[in-house]
Order: sequence, then structure tokens, then C-alpha cells
Amino acid sequence: MLACPRRLKTKSCGLGFPKRTNNLQGLEQNPPLQKAAFRGQCPSKVLFALGQGWDWLGHVRHCMIPARFLLPTPKCKARLYHYSSGRGVPFKAACLRPNVQEIEGQVKRMVREFWDANTQEQQRSMRRPPVRWSPPPAGTYKANFDAAIFEELQCVGLGVVFRDHSGQVIAALSQRIGLSRTVELAEALAARRAVEFAKELSLFDIILEGDCLRVVQALSASGGCNTLYGHVVNETKRLGAGLRHCSYQHVCREGNKLAHGLARRAVSSADIDVWVEDLPEDLDVVFQSDLS
Repeated sequence: MLACPRRLKTKSCGLGFPKRTNNLQGLEQNPPLQKAAFRGQCPSKVLFALGQGWDWLGHVRHCMIPARFLLPTPKCKARLYHYSSGRGVPFKAACLRPNVQEIEGQVKRMVREFWDANTQEQQRSMRRPPVRWSPPPAGTYKANFDAAIFEELQCVGLGVVFRDHSGQVIAALSQRIGLSRTVELAEALAARRAVEFAKELSLFDIILEGDCLRVVQALSASGGCNTLYGHVVNETKRLGAGLRHCSYQHVCREGNKLAHGLARRAVSSADIDVWVEDLPEDLDVVFQSDLS
């Protein structure tokens, strides 16, 4: 803020600043001058002096009145000055006056939006219980399936694990196949492999559970699937119809960690790895977390 070394006084307005005070303070300490400046009734000398130390937007912020809440006064013909790089660039600006009702309404709306957003976020965090794997009914086996895409290696990893009602592992596999065009196609291939694996294990009452909602919805829907991965979905449903019981359900990724770990592990296998009533040691922590 620049200081005024002398008192500014003109014949037309008879107003001035106190000695050695900055322009913003001088403006605040002279309400008549402030009104005159707002109404465009100040001489050019005074406005020029104001322009040396007074940023219009800074003053608006200082008064805590956002610019969008101010309305122009059509009678104003004041010429204000804004300094950039030490040189004054004149521009015409309409004097502004606060619209109190609009400010009040906007403030209320903003406060209401703030509290609504925070309340909804807290409610969502409080309502969302931790998602965990849930065991199937007695006499039924649950197969969790997942797929992991490795574009740099041009391959896809499939993971399938069967567990009984007590959570014990019946069998698991980790298989590496060629790269699929879409994520949904890879997930559909994992679901088909799970049904094929159930037949290989002679398990006839199964629940297929995956974290890809589109694939699970396509498997659960009646009739054929006409998507790009529809041929795999239709074949999976045909294979599942040959079992005594085969249903499909969706689970969040947090409840499908073990199948995801098996799918990620497929990148280190040549083709396929199978475990019967066992799991690789690196996935034991994930398995135990599902049981706890």
C-alpha cells in the first residue's frame, strides 16, 4: 500500500486524507469521501490518488462482500485506476452497492449445502459396515472368481476358490490366459472357468460370487445376453444349468480378496496352478482375514 506524503484537497469536494496515512485507511476514515467515490462525484485528482494505493477488488474483499453479490449503480461515471508494473491503466467501472437480501440468501444456501454434504458423508461412513466374505448355507459351496489384466504382459489372470459353509477351502486355481479385449470379458471368462472347475470337482450345488456387477447381472438375467461378452455369459449359464443348483451373486471387492489374490498370482505361473484343500502361503493372511 502506497503512502500519501501530503494532504489531498480539492476545491470541488474539500475532502482529504490525514497526513502520512495510506490510501485505504484514508478512505475508511473519510465516509463522505467513500460515498463520493462510490457515486462518482470525486474529482479525477482524488480518484487518481486512490488508484495508487487502493485495489478495488481488495477493498471488496476487505469489506467481506463477494463481487458476485454486488450490483452496479447505473449513475456512476467514475474513472478508477489500477496500477500494474508501476504504470496506471485507467478503466471505467460501475460503482457497486451490496444487495443485502441476495447476500443473506446465498450465505444461507451455502451453509445449508455445507452441512448437508458433511452430514451425508458422515451418514454414508456410519452406515457402511466393513464388507467381508460370507459363507454359503450348509451343503452348498461358494465359488469366488476374479480376473486381473496385465496389459504389459499381454495376458489375463483368472482366480477361483471354492469354500464350504465353515469357510474351509475345498479347492483353488490360478490360471493364465491370453489378453481379453475388455474387463467384462475377462470377468465372464473367470465365471465360466469357475463353473467348469465345479464340474471337475463334482460339486453340484454352488453359488458363484464375483465383484463385476455387469457380469453378475448378465448371469442372473433371464434370456440371452447380447453384449460383446454375451457368448461367454450364455455358455456359463448353459453349463450352470447342468448342475443341481447354480446361482450368481455380487460382492464388493473387499469381500472378494482371495479370488483377486489368486488372479494376480497367475502372472507368475506358466499355465495353471491348482490347490486342493490348501492355498499358497502368500495368500494365507487373506484367507485368515476372511475367517476372523
